[in-house]
Amino acid sequence: MQINRSIKSGLKFLHRGQNNTGLKCVNTGFTLVEMLVAVAVLGVIMIIISDILLQTLRGENKVQTLNQVKQNGQSVMDKLSLTIRESQQVMCISGDGQTIVVHGLSSDSSTSGLYTKFAYHSPTVSTNGYISREDFTDIPVHSDTSLPYSDSELCTSPVSGTLINLSDPNDLKNGVSFVQESSGANIFTPVSSSGYRDVILIRYAVKEAISAGQVFESSVNSSGVQFETSVMVRGSQF
Repeated sequence: MQINRSIKSGLKFLHRGQNNTGLKCVNTGFTLVEMLVAVAVLGVIMIIISDILLQTLRGENKVQTLNQVKQNGQSVMDKLSLTIRESQQVMCISGDGQTIVVHGLSSDSSTSGLYTKFAYHSPTVSTNGYISREDFTDIPVHSDTSLPYSDSELCTSPVSGTLINLSDPNDLKNGVSFVQESSGANIFTPVSSSGYRDVILIRYAVKEAISAGQVFESSVNSSGVQFETSVMVRGSQF
């Protein structure tokens, strides 16, 4: 009995001490307004971060696309320039300036009978614009007269040779597309220069593949990257 009285007295003392010190039970949770503000701030931060990431991806895509366009355009220009420069003479350039045929490579006598035909093919809904190369040794003849094609006909008529494309016309998303520098502009144009009979101005533009925008937004302006050079045919030097 004495022990129970002591316990009760102690509890009363503690109870009085709490009341005297003014201790209260405090709710430490978040209010609805505080939670809404936190969610709104977090949403704004996520939007800012997403925009930064998107701009970074766009920048990287643009750089990669421009590099690819420049590399492909310059690679084709180098091939065109080398072959035309090392030839003996220009046989013909088509009236629309989209085809050229050159004869022989002056640096190698074994190819003196070789003809090379470069032809530009404009883009369509299903293919990129591209330039083809066709090497042949025998001049075609007319089936009715058995007479060989004239020089100009080599540019306008089919020939039988080894045909390759200098770029991929069917890579519609990751490839490039060759276009005329402006509507109706010549790809191959004869120009005059002192000391040479044949000087060719090569001029074109290169853009993204025709369906590249479906993968990511277009990174090259509508006119494309411009390429231009003048080539002096060594065999025509006098």
